[in-house]
Amino acid sequence: MLEEVKTETTDNELKRPVYYLPQQVSDDEPCVYKKPKLQVFRFNRVKFGVSSSPFLLAATIRHHIEKYKHEFPDTVELLDRSFYVDDLISGGNEFEKALQTSRRAKYIMEAAGMDLRKWITNDANLMEQWKKEKFDVHPVHETVSLGTNETKVLGLS
Repeated sequence: MLEEVKTETTDNELKRPVYYLPQQVSDDEPCVYKKPKLQVFRFNRVKFGVSSSPFLLAATIRHHIEKYKHEFPDTVELLDRSFYVDDLISGGNEFEKALQTSRRAKYIMEAAGMDLRKWITNDANLMEQWKKEKFDVHPVHETVSLGTNETKVLGLS
């Protein structure tokens, strides 16, 4: 999701990594270099791997979902408390409520240009409905159920 978070043009000046690129004096002598050339880049999106990136993503998600708090208050609350960096982890007890919540969550996040992917459930009916509605379901042939299949969440099985 980080690559989807654009930054204001005025803020691009604050994100300028500087690289020193060595320049060869000649092709005959590859070990001889001139003074390094200074190369400056400007990023227009949040950079992955920077210590502030998870915070910027969380703040962006929170800012975006707040627009929908009057229209979908339950879904906004779920999104606000159920993200871990860019993974949404949640559950439900009722098919209809889970389907409605997943549709709304998908709608809200797509409006920000952030697609929720790898949907997974232990409810075969819900998994089938997601497939019919073109949700990007987790690549398994069956649903997840205790003792039969495994899936990873946050890198844990």
